[in-house]
Amino acid sequence: MTDPAIPIVVVKAPWSLTRAMMVVLVIGVLARVLFVGGMPLLLTNDSLDYASIAMRMISGEPAGFSSIRTPGYPLIVALAFFTFGVNGVGVLVVQHLLGLGIALLGTFAAARFARPFWAMIIGLLLSLDGHLLGFSNIMLSEVAASFFFMLAIAAAVHAERRVWLCAFGVGASVAAAALVRPVMQVTLPFLVLGLVLLPRLTVARRAGVLGAVLVSFGAVAGPWLAYNARRGISGFGEGFGWALWVSLVQQDLYVRDYPVPAEAAEATKKLTAEKDSGRVVWEYLADPSVAKQPKSFLRDWAFASIKDDKSKYAARVGYSLLWQLNYFPAKGPIRWEQTRVMLKWMATGISGESGRPTNFMTTIWPERTLPLAMSGRGGAVRSAYTWWIEHHPGGVPQIPLFVLAFAGGVLAIRTRNGQMAGILLATGAIVGVHAVMVFHQSRYSIPAWIAWYPLSAYPIASIAGWWRARRAKAAA
Repeated sequence: MTDPAIPIVVVKAPWSLTRAMMVVLVIGVLARVLFVGGMPLLLTNDSLDYASIAMRMISGEPAGFSSIRTPGYPLIVALAFFTFGVNGVGVLVVQHLLGLGIALLGTFAAARFARPFWAMIIGLLLSLDGHLLGFSNIMLSEVAASFFFMLAIAAAVHAERRVWLCAFGVGASVAAAALVRPVMQVTLPFLVLGLVLLPRLTVARRAGVLGAVLVSFGAVAGPWLAYNARRGISGFGEGFGWALWVSLVQQDLYVRDYPVPAEAAEATKKLTAEKDSGRVVWEYLADPSVAKQPKSFLRDWAFASIKDDKSKYAARVGYSLLWQLNYFPAKGPIRWEQTRVMLKWMATGISGESGRPTNFMTTIWPERTLPLAMSGRGGAVRSAYTWWIEHHPGGVPQIPLFVLAFAGGVLAIRTRNGQMAGILLATGAIVGVHAVMVFHQSRYSIPAWIAWYPLSAYPIASIAGWWRARRAKAAA
């Protein structure tokens, strides 16, 4: 029997990583159930291309990859179709599972540098991130690429404990991310740098770590690279020059009198005659006389356009750096935020035209893809998104998150934490490549945005530690 004279002291159990991840899991599941049930799957022209490839995969037909497509995301869509049938709900479930995985991996990564409680806060912020939730309802590759990138980050930050396993994990994860979005390959050198700079490794072990990363990267990406080589395509695809040219045309930064092949002269004349050539750029690319040309034709045209007016191009790169942070200056050359436009489409439910399903944000709607049609009208989530867009039409700039992550990178350099510094440089490479290509579509940098969350745990943990030390000193 307890002696009433002896006071009972209740010791509060500290937060464990398991408990933190369980909280993130529960909140994440609740949020994503609302999105799966209350918002439609949004489709763009790229989405229909992915869907068509996936349908051919599950039916046993040749996939028919173009020179600018990679197999990673169509395989994920094909998995959804194989598991749930060809419908939008199955794709939503798979994409939101990937989004939930991002939040859990982010929590796990943040716990390497912060206490479980702060790691849980990072995970909850990831779980409720509006861009990550919203783009899980769009059949595009950003969420899948972000998942594999976060998997690589989680492996990189825990490499001191299981260096060989984590080295293989980094290589395989980056390869998977690159098969989803080829630009993700630029992150590999920086993540590898963080691994080979781990303390207490001999030169031989550093070389072995590098070899492990390259072997696993090659094992995952090698078959696709070999397939492309047989098709006369170098690397993951020919999308770089093609996409750069499109971006230059959309912003009227291209040379209009560039010498083109004779076959494409008539179509090019129509393109250059337009004051706003960006309006007809997709019709131009679809023209048979242009489509049959090698993609190097557009790449060379893009490089010639940059060389023609280097100062104008350089100024636009500066703006594009801000656009990749989802910040569009009021006096800048572009006030069109693709992220906001897409989310607005989801929130307001624009009516279909000429039989187009309301969730098809497309110029075409092939009959084969119509099983993906969804109305998705009503719902609390849609109402909340509508309210947000009406009151915050400029979107959510990622500059504060970047500043916090940058502070984490600076602290990492000061404390000689190679993994954290490498992750920050990797995200800088993602943003930088898209800025060099003068993209105004901020969604392309979503993988960098989500990586900044665990990076932010580092300065948060440092501030919390400083505050605890100050209180302890004052109490003493």
